Amino acid sequence: LMCSVFLCAQYQEALRDFNIGWMSKNGDMSQYAELAKAYPDHLPLLSARLTAAYIQLEKSPFTGASTLLAAANKIISTTDVEKVLSDKLRKKDPRPDAASIKSAAEKKRHVYQEALIKKGFALLSLAKTKVPETADGNTQTRDEALAALADDAEEGADVPRSTEEISTQLSAVTLDLQTWFDLWEAKVLPLARAFFAYKGWYGKAIKAALKLADIPTNNMSIKEQGELAKWLDVLEYKHMAGACRRMQHIAYPPTYLPF
Repeated sequence: LMCSVFLCAQYQEALRDFNIGWMSKNGDMSQYAELAKAYPDHLPLLSARLTAAYIQLEKSPFTGASTLLAAANKIISTTDVEKVLSDKLRKKDPRPDAASIKSAAEKKRHVYQEALIKKGFALLSLAKTKVPETADGNTQTRDEALAALADDAEEGADVPRSTEEISTQLSAVTLDLQTWFDLWEAKVLPLARAFFAYKGWYGKAIKAALKLADIPTNNMSIKEQGELAKWLDVLEYKHMAGACRRMQHIAYPPTYLPF
């Protein structure tokens, strides 16, 4: 009997892990509500929901932002970041399970950082994406669309109801990243670049873009090169803007054969 109970528990855990992996890979959150009832604070589940919501944001940049905000806020609100960093950065820990505590703290730190970054991208998407039409096909202002999205959003999304609220929440996210992490590290740089450009701080945006270009695994896209040239134009660095445009990649069609 004990063996069958043990095997059943193993099966349930394996099924849970399979559903979590499927969620993060395909953006399918149909199983989330059921899993959340059984494992409300399971970190891999919260992380998978965050990843799935980000996939939905790429498909629906405006309406998908509320789902991503709810997923990110859940992680942010339930993470005791001071305790996590204390466990991770402690140089001497006499507890017998110190290694596992430090490993768990590192995972929580990583997920917390991801939540802040993705929340920032969700807010930027609300600020910059084209406003969708109403169900009747009528146009609406961004503030009207934000208010409607906030009314229909799931609990915990805290969708901003105006562009002013977007700016306020973005500043808060950036402050948290500056408080607990390095705004210029590789993982945070894409959000930092987008945030600086949104605020009109083009000097910092250029610095972030150039730092990103120095990362060996990162290739600046044609769109990003064009943005960089525009920022240089705004700052009246005409010679640098011209050099940037001359170095832009050429986009050939997929069917093009050089020889």
